Amino acid sequence: MNVLFLQTAHTTTDDRVFYHQYRTLVSNSHTCHILSLAGKGPGRKSIIKALEQLSFPADVVICDSPVAVVSAKQFFRKRASIVYDITEWYPSKKNFSGVHLFIRPFKALLLANANLLAAIKTDAFIFGEYYKARPFRCLFPRKPFLMLPYYPDLQYVKPQPATDLSALCRLFYAGPLTEDKGYCNVLNTAILAATNKPDTRFVLTLVSDSPYTTPLSLPDNLTIEYKPYLPFPEFCQEITQHHIFLDLRKADFENTHCLPIKLFYYLAAARPVIFSNLKAIRREALLSDNPAQLVSPEDTDEAAQIINGYINRPALYKAVCQRNLDIAVSKCNWTLIASAFTSFIESIR
Repeated sequence: MNVLFLQTAHTTTDDRVFYHQYRTLVSNSHTCHILSLAGKGPGRKSIIKALEQLSFPADVVICDSPVAVVSAKQFFRKRASIVYDITEWYPSKKNFSGVHLFIRPFKALLLANANLLAAIKTDAFIFGEYYKARPFRCLFPRKPFLMLPYYPDLQYVKPQPATDLSALCRLFYAGPLTEDKGYCNVLNTAILAATNKPDTRFVLTLVSDSPYTTPLSLPDNLTIEYKPYLPFPEFCQEITQHHIFLDLRKADFENTHCLPIKLFYYLAAARPVIFSNLKAIRREALLSDNPAQLVSPEDTDEAAQIINGYINRPALYKAVCQRNLDIAVSKCNWTLIASAFTSFIESIR
């Protein structure tokens, strides 16, 4: 079977597509190709032109956006089955960046209608998260679907043994350096933790595409390391070098209904996470045995106390590391869902 991944929101080497879906299908003797137009803002005409130039005899086309679905349906008609892999909100907050306040309602309506049209035209759905699936499940209950969470293949993440943190504590944050995504909360937490433990050296690693400026004042025992975007294999290797992961994004409607992909990689790295107390995470009950891993994002005092608690109690730290690894191995890894993905794609055609 020939499977085409048509991407307008994700790159050719996207972790979910290339390292998991693509490789799984290829290993099951299917012929696959990824056509990514990410970053080019493609319209329907430019997508169809790219498909004409590609000339790939697809049996199934897996699309990542409304415009990709509509374009694929127009181009392939009944020659291929179209699958809409929904991992993004449409409309999303990021769609309104730089858009005038009075224009936003019209753009929201346009994007919502485009998403509805794509849902009508697609032959099947893949959903990454419960809350992003719910409206489509309600509107199109008879269309085939697969729930396919963002679980990592554990071959890519090789956790290191848990170590004592009293001399060095390496903190980690990946994402935009914006207030919305909680960068200020993360920075303040690191500063408080370092201030409260002057005999421990702290390093806060930031991995981001956002512009970075060094904070004006930091405790003497806190160093910040900034790294630009890391390719997927390097990111997986990088996270295993750190001790505690932070993500204190603002708990607004969109954030609290999103299940961050990074969470599953952090669990696989066998380290504690300190995350905003988000509804989507609570629903998965992944961290319910250790409520300290979910906090109010603005309560940086509490987050810093949790970090210092791991330093003061090595046995607790190691226990949480092992518990998170157990969750990754038993519940949240790609091996557990790969065969369901392959079977679903094979059934669509």
